[in-house]
Amino acid sequence: VKRLNSLSKTDTLTGIANRLSFQEMLAAGISSAARHNRKLALLYIDLDKFKDVNDSLGHGFGDQVLYQVARRLAEVIRTEDLVARLGGDEFALLLNDIVDPMSASAVAEKVLRALSAPFEYQSNQVTVSASLGIAIGDGRMSASRTFEAADMAMYEAKKRGRNQYCYFDGNM
Repeated sequence: VKRLNSLSKTDTLTGIANRLSFQEMLAAGISSAARHNRKLALLYIDLDKFKDVNDSLGHGFGDQVLYQVARRLAEVIRTEDLVARLGGDEFALLLNDIVDPMSASAVAEKVLRALSAPFEYQSNQVTVSASLGIAIGDGRMSASRTFEAADMAMYEAKKRGRNQYCYFDGNM
């Protein structure tokens, strides 16, 4: 039972948390932030034009890139934070207990730098970029609303030209 529970919360391709696990951790994080008057940051990450990678180099290569993206994302966060693959080429970072909401910018910049290095597999090489949306959770918005806010901010980053990050604001 314990193994099944673990498998149900892990992305089989990358070995990191999956959408279900992420949603549970986000809900717990929002609840904790509200109780302790703290903040968290949710970074929603979508790889730009990833379909082109799969179309030109095949799904095997694309899967290897997704695996490597997960490894690189795990390297830019603290141990108390969470990296998850939400599905396809979408990832999320949950930065728990942040002091300054703008500190998420530093992590977003690390993500963009980490992903800018070429990915290699079977003598092929490709570069990818990502668009990131950032939402700050402090307990005033529900977990699902915080997730939607980060998603909206990510689409705004794509609209502004991709390979960048954007914070959610109420005007979106």
